[in-house]
Amino acid sequence: MALARRAGRSRGARLAAPALAAVLLLGLLATSRLEGAWMPSQAPKKQYGSSALDGNEGGAVASREEQQHDVQPPKQHLQQEQQEEQEQEEQEEEERGAVDTPTPVTDAIRQRCAGTLGSWCVEYWTQPEVPARTAPRGNKQCSLDCNQVGVCNALSGLCTCPAGWTGFNCLHPMKRYCTHKFRDWGFDPPRLEPNYTEALGPHSPSTFQFTVTHCAGFCDEDIAMCYCPTNTTYGHIPAPVDAPQGSPPVRRGRPMPQWCQPNTTKEGQGTAWGMYPWEELFGPEGWCQAENPQRKCSCFLDGLGGETCNEVFEQFCFNQCNGRGECQLGYCKCDTGWHGIDCAHRSEVADASTPGREAARPWLAEHVHTPAAQEFAAGATRRRPLIHVYELPSDYTTLLLQYRDSASAGCVPRHFGWQNETYFSRSLYNLEGAFLEILLQSEHRTLNPEEADFFYVPVFTSCWIEHVRGNADSLRDTMYGIHGARVHGATNLLLEAFHWVQSHHPYWDRRGGRDHIWLVTFDEASCYVPSAIRSSIILSQWGRKDLNHTTNTGYWEDEYSVEFQHPHWEPKGFLWKIAGHACYDPVKDLVLPSLKVPDHFRFSPLVGAPTRKRVYLAFHRGRVQLDNPPFSRGIRQRLAIAAEKGQWLEKHNIAVGETENLPGEYSEQLASSVFCLYLPGDGWSARLEDAMLHGCIPAIIIDDVDVSFESILDYFAYTIRIPQADAEKLPEILLSVSEERRAEMRGNLVKVWQRYMWSGWRPWARAFRDLQAENARAAPQEAAGGAGDAAEQQQQQKQQQQQQQQQQRPLSQPTTVPDLDPSTGDDAFGTVMAWLYSRIPATRPAAAAPRLRSVAAPAEQQAAALRRAARCVRVGAAQAQTTQAATEAKEEYYEVSLTKPIGVKFGRGNDGGAYVIASDARLGNTDSQIEVGDKIVKVSASFGGDIWEAINFGQVVYAIKTRNGDVYMKLKRNFGDMSALQEEELTEAEKQFKAERGGGNYGAGTKEMQARNYIARKEAERERRELFDDALSKFKKSKIEEALIDFENVLALEPKNFLGDDFSRVTQIYRVTQYNIACCYSMLESTDSGLEALNAALAAGFEDYAKVRSDPNLAFLRKSPKFTTIINRYDEPIINEGAIKALKSLFSFGKKDDDL
Repeated sequence: MALARRAGRSRGARLAAPALAAVLLLGLLATSRLEGAWMPSQAPKKQYGSSALDGNEGGAVASREEQQHDVQPPKQHLQQEQQEEQEQEEQEEEERGAVDTPTPVTDAIRQRCAGTLGSWCVEYWTQPEVPARTAPRGNKQCSLDCNQVGVCNALSGLCTCPAGWTGFNCLHPMKRYCTHKFRDWGFDPPRLEPNYTEALGPHSPSTFQFTVTHCAGFCDEDIAMCYCPTNTTYGHIPAPVDAPQGSPPVRRGRPMPQWCQPNTTKEGQGTAWGMYPWEELFGPEGWCQAENPQRKCSCFLDGLGGETCNEVFEQFCFNQCNGRGECQLGYCKCDTGWHGIDCAHRSEVADASTPGREAARPWLAEHVHTPAAQEFAAGATRRRPLIHVYELPSDYTTLLLQYRDSASAGCVPRHFGWQNETYFSRSLYNLEGAFLEILLQSEHRTLNPEEADFFYVPVFTSCWIEHVRGNADSLRDTMYGIHGARVHGATNLLLEAFHWVQSHHPYWDRRGGRDHIWLVTFDEASCYVPSAIRSSIILSQWGRKDLNHTTNTGYWEDEYSVEFQHPHWEPKGFLWKIAGHACYDPVKDLVLPSLKVPDHFRFSPLVGAPTRKRVYLAFHRGRVQLDNPPFSRGIRQRLAIAAEKGQWLEKHNIAVGETENLPGEYSEQLASSVFCLYLPGDGWSARLEDAMLHGCIPAIIIDDVDVSFESILDYFAYTIRIPQADAEKLPEILLSVSEERRAEMRGNLVKVWQRYMWSGWRPWARAFRDLQAENARAAPQEAAGGAGDAAEQQQQQKQQQQQQQQQQRPLSQPTTVPDLDPSTGDDAFGTVMAWLYSRIPATRPAAAAPRLRSVAAPAEQQAAALRRAARCVRVGAAQAQTTQAATEAKEEYYEVSLTKPIGVKFGRGNDGGAYVIASDARLGNTDSQIEVGDKIVKVSASFGGDIWEAINFGQVVYAIKTRNGDVYMKLKRNFGDMSALQEEELTEAEKQFKAERGGGNYGAGTKEMQARNYIARKEAERERRELFDDALSKFKKSKIEEALIDFENVLALEPKNFLGDDFSRVTQIYRVTQYNIACCYSMLESTDSGLEALNAALAAGFEDYAKVRSDPNLAFLRKSPKFTTIINRYDEPIINEGAIKALKSLFSFGKKDDDL
């Protein structure tokens, strides 16, 4: 109403009395409804007037009266404060011993950063290292010594509890009962006795419908593990009731997992309870009775093996408890004085003089590595980013490992065999645990949260979904009940962890979670990340970008976008928890490659295997599911049908189908293909890594989804994208790609393929080297051949191959790479660390952000950036040409000195700098040398004789406006080039999309461009708001000059051609920023600049005239006669505040709810 009231008249015009009265009443009504718009307790939306942000009523910033305590005149105060801050920084740098000397950009760095977009890689490898500090050691004790079962955190004084116990001192039992059905209501799971009659009869449930933990024997209620009954020969006998808590059982007994249950009662009546007759389990020769039973069951538990589960070997724990604890199914029971998820933290009483367990158990040595826990020598330095891993309650991590439904489940990235040899998990979701272990063992980990650049929050959602959820009926098994979709429970798990972090540590609120990192690896997991943690960096494997997203899965339990409501478990429903965001933000989030074990690509030429003929034009082997249309968005089904109808295999050597229809060694098939297809599954697919690790060109068929590292690598150089709508045109599309272009793409692929393997993981690197050595040993034998008949056969085969060479495709490229070092830091984990380093400034206010070195990207990367948007390729079009930038013209500079007022106007360039946009003698003094487009590189300080480097637009404007004497400027001549002030040139793909939209064709390409533009606008808006908040914070701390610079930069970021919902041409933040700039200049006693900013604020629609007339921050400006002229131009002086208050009182307007 207020905006409409002012929009109905011209500036400076006065309304007739009747119209004014009507407008007044309407305005008062609007005021009564919107009176709280400036107050944070009442405003539902964030306001950008300072009072809305800090709750002060004395103006747009903290009132001047509040700043009068020991405050010097503004400029003297600021000079002294800046000097003190500089001295303090220098002292801290001297104490730390940091040397801000970046590494020069060498050819080796340029080579390792080839194929990347932007300068993040070069910045990382040229960064100045920071001092290394030894981790803090706590001395706190825990209540009741954690009941002898938990581990005491000497830093917090809280206990981390194993399965079976909970509470700050692990005193409260937390039972996980074996059960065969679920509750429908409430939060108290009951203990149920086994009831075989529920599995009797023709309509009874099958064995598959029972929970994993249904049990006909003895149930270990700590983890709901079923063992043979106590009264059998090999039954479980628990520890005596008077034994210390945590004591091992008298006899473990033989396990009875899900299928090792009876399918008959003792009386012989059939039941669906299990798979084996009663006698085969409990009879004289049965599993639970005989030394060598006729029926053998799975050992199920980690660390148990052998035919009768009597062999004990090592269990998996992260970092193998740093050698300072015993592993209990994934939970580290640390030795006295050690604590943490991997026992890496030392207390003051810890004894580090004796070697860890790896000394006596050599198979552990490969898995124990904790550089963050070492005693750093004086002068030691470290490379950033430094990442602190939160020590969460075990509920979100190791408890789920103890609950998992098999020893080698995807919950753990590796496990031990019966001889303590290492095996890798091949689960699609193995990255969840592997990433954590790599990080725990990384040089980038810090045990000191105060020096951390980022905070990693480990929550095992994929482990929970795949291997815990629904196995029993505890609250941890169901998060909180079973009837909703399982992915809903994963969201609840993340929300619980968020609330715990926020309530136990100060770091989330310090930066609004922007420096926190979460990893979600399940199919569409990035789409159901709760909105509460969306400000964080989300690492995932699903880069879906469309804004109005719904589930694409073909499995009903993973349909995240289906609403679920329950009076106890979801009383408000579910969808509100994830509403309001895209699945993935390509600016702050990152899509990671899946973890493929080295054996998976053993026949790849990239690991030293012989180079093969690329006989398949394209290849994809995997599930099709013709009877499940939602699966793969229907793409796999369409391709399989088209391939069969069009005889693609016979005509074009394009193989698409189920595994049984394409038998053979999978790695050999991939290494023998020109193109390898990336098609979605129930979400993301691991086929991109299959292609990259075999030197096969990825052909990506999925719209609006970024694949692994697509936002930071030059995908156009080595992949091809095909719109979903053109899937059936696959043969003609691929055939149109020339051999030269294919060779070029394979050559580019070799520059980045190592970034798709996780070779920084120590056991992975060892397995990779073993594979290289195996291939090296095999190579000479193949070359030498045999003798006699074998040699003749080999010669004949060679001749046959030469005869067929004309019909076969060229040799694969790149050629064999026999000597690649997997531990160079250029793998997937190293890529993530380097990218995170570049994100540090985005997580902090501008003043607090570390100074990262600005590095010019190599020419190859600049060319790649120009091609970045052209990823959606319609084959058949001409091949994209990579254009090298022309040789730079010789740079030319000049200097001018102008008396104020100056007739030069400036604009903010795309690089944040200040550029000349007008030079007009009618506006003030100017110089004939100055031309539009020139950039200011130096400017005179606001006072004194100093010359400042022109850091950004806001600083330049501030320096000029607050300068009392002549203004000195050094400018770089750009010869009329205005490109820095213009929007970035559209790519060919964007031009095509724009043409489509102009012609009314809103296709997939147009939607993609709209989505990209929307994301870019949102990111710019977010950065602008953060800059505004930083400026306001500086003002409140009396850092007026710094605040003014930031406010000027906020002003320069006003979007072009803005049109609001109320048809206003400027944003609300623009109006309030102009007002705050006026406050700053008033505090600095700069009358002309302050009145200019105030007039601009009022002209833009700032309408809180009472604030303008009374704000103590504007007291200096109100001394000027021009102030009254300006305010009266926009406000009606015939109406006073007394009259307004009287009218409000008359009509009871403005009362709060509690007054009514």
